[in-house]
Amino acid sequence: MNFRKAIAVRLVRAFGFDRERYVRFPWVAADGPVYYIVRRNLDWGDAGFFSNWLYALTHVAYAKEKGWIPVIDMRNYHTLYSEKHPVNGTRNTWEYYFEQPVDTRTAYRSGRFVLSAGSGRKKLYMPFVETDEKLELVPERARKLMSSAADYVHVRSELLSSFEKWEKMHFAGKRVLGVHWRGTDKRTPPPGHRSTTPLEALLPAVRNLCDRRKPDLVFLASDETGIRERIEEAAGVPVVQTDARRLAAGDTRGLHLAKVRRARPNHRYLLGLEVLRDAWLLSRCDFLVHGHSNVVNAALLLRDHPFDDRILVRT
Repeated sequence: MNFRKAIAVRLVRAFGFDRERYVRFPWVAADGPVYYIVRRNLDWGDAGFFSNWLYALTHVAYAKEKGWIPVIDMRNYHTLYSEKHPVNGTRNTWEYYFEQPVDTRTAYRSGRFVLSAGSGRKKLYMPFVETDEKLELVPERARKLMSSAADYVHVRSELLSSFEKWEKMHFAGKRVLGVHWRGTDKRTPPPGHRSTTPLEALLPAVRNLCDRRKPDLVFLASDETGIRERIEEAAGVPVVQTDARRLAAGDTRGLHLAKVRRARPNHRYLLGLEVLRDAWLLSRCDFLVHGHSNVVNAALLLRDHPFDDRILVRT
């Protein structure tokens, strides 16, 4: 029976991604729980960390509404953040970072599951309204999404403890302005993506908010080196950053896409950890200045109440 199930599972994983597929092994009863396997193409392509995160969460919300048990499969369908060996005791890249109620083996071995289509977010569950000029969070949609996916967005306890330790060390007793600036590949964005907000447009917004709100500290999240001094000059207060891999100013590669000559151990995993930590810390700031980015979108969703002040600098 176990051998037969193993062969069946391998055949199922070979199915295409053109549409959603219901699978039931012949020896499995029709009645019973149905699992929903969230997958995104064969290998999750060149998508960034929070593109994958938001994609997965919209599929979780969809599955919950259908009465299915969602399982995010980044074990058999790899991402740019997948390592060739287990990390934090798992080969499922989602579980490197987040807790998940059910593992993929349980779902596949049940013999009764739905394979998601391999592309396209479930737009009905997207928490944003998007136009050519802006991307705005709709609070009601955000609450619905995060409520539906609540069991899937808990950061692993050991990672969360390290984030909280960093926050306590740097933010405690201070009013903090979070600033996010995405450079690198967004200077010449791929189709369907916005270009980066020019730094020259971001700096006046930082200065404006600091003049009005008088923060004690700026937390800067960016994929580039060399801008901290300019942010500090505009803000007039100290600027802190996490210790993370960044690219040189003017580099037009995406940080997650850049080839590394001297890769550090677990480099792919660490890229995901570092951007997750930055988004989580942005969500803990009092104020926010930013351009368009999924890092900021994640910070908005991870925060359970509005920022005291927020400026979106449009491209």
